[in-house]
Parts: sequence; structure tokens; C-alpha cells
Amino acid sequence: MKNYGYKVCYKEHGKRRFVRYLATNTKDGAIFMMNEYIQNPQYSRKTNLPLVKPIWKVIPIKSKKEFIGIWKDAPF
Repeated sequence: MKNYGYKVCYKEHGKRRFVRYLATNTKDGAIFMMNEYIQNPQYSRKTNLPLVKPIWKVIPIKSKKEFIGIWKDAPF
């Protein structure tokens, strides 16, 4: 199955759902950014508060509908 890109997502300690933080075209770019996010403290884009023990994950984008929706959103 074709991947349309990759998204870097996080899940805060005590939460169930992964939240999209960044979308990239390549897996190498997504892994590089995920490693940067692990080393440096990150903040929530909505509330600007520091993330509490986030778990980072790279998830492939499988559907074209999701791909189009992500790239129409403003990244910040």
C-alpha cells in the first residue's frame, strides 16, 4: 500500500490519543525530527504549555483524504 507521507505524533503521559505534531514527506525526515523533539523540550501548539512526558511515534499517512487534509492545515 502506498504511503503519502509520515506524521510525527505524540501522546502525553496519562492520555490515550496520539496528537499530530508535524507531517513530512519522507520517513528519514520524520525520524530526524522525532529525535530532535525527544532531546529538546516541546510545547503544545494550542496551549503553549510544556508537554508532560510525551511518547513520540512516526505514523505513515495511508489515505489520500488524510494527506490532503493535513497539508491544507496551517502547521502552527
